[in-house]
Amino acid sequence: MSLSPFTVDENTFLKQNINLPPLSRTLLQVLEVIHSRISGAAEVAELVSRDAAMATHILKVVNSAYYCLPTRIANIQHAIAYLGLAQVSHICLTLSVINTLKPGDRAELQYFWLHSYYTALIARNLSKEFKNIPDAGELYSAALLHDIGQLVYQRFYPDHFHEMRHFCSQKGTFLTDAEEQFGFASHLTFGSLLADHWALPQSIKRACSFHELRDLRSIQDTSNGESFDIIITVSNMLAALARANLHENLKEEITAEVRRVLNMSKDQFLAFLGSLYDLERKAEASITRLV
Repeated sequence: MSLSPFTVDENTFLKQNINLPPLSRTLLQVLEVIHSRISGAAEVAELVSRDAAMATHILKVVNSAYYCLPTRIANIQHAIAYLGLAQVSHICLTLSVINTLKPGDRAELQYFWLHSYYTALIARNLSKEFKNIPDAGELYSAALLHDIGQLVYQRFYPDHFHEMRHFCSQKGTFLTDAEEQFGFASHLTFGSLLADHWALPQSIKRACSFHELRDLRSIQDTSNGESFDIIITVSNMLAALARANLHENLKEEITAEVRRVLNMSKDQFLAFLGSLYDLERKAEASITRLV
């Protein structure tokens, strides 16, 4: 297959080229109630309960490996009370964004979820080592949605996406390299434009546009660097290192850059990777319940 290079006009792309539906009505109602600061968990639970998919997803998330609860929560109001309204708003937002963009290829959607969820688990683990980071819900949403630009490709440009995925598989490289090779629009641009279009939090927009190896290379003064950028970018790279079929030279560079940014010795890094192995197993076990 040979597809022509293409770029997008950032001023018109989501207005003229793509017919993008709005986010779910339930989400908007939930956010309105939460931001009003008048109602509480009972009112939010009532709204969420009207949307079976959203209620089910919240129960899946609260019982997932991300929270590691000792006992299972089966009541939506109990789940919302445990999570807190801010966290619930982030979870509802995340689900609405992904469902609105959900591609028809279930295998690709599962691959997206697995990588994104594993990235979120790593981010949660890394966040314990940093100060002045976003709240848990903000970090969760940003980690899960950092690659939503890929969903634009899967839904609206599936032939381009499949050609790039084949290239990445053959060359052991990243999607950004395939985009440059073929002259296709960047999924980072797609993600950033979506964040603006739906007025998503700035933390999500930042994660959509800053999470690649080249971004990791650009982080210089790690002592004063932005913790959020470090957590999201390192988490994405470690998830790719574990699961993507990358070229050995690329794996070595990722390892060197992560060690540099986290200031780890070789032994410390190997021990850290060992701690992430269990997270990978948890991600694989949870993903069938989340999708």
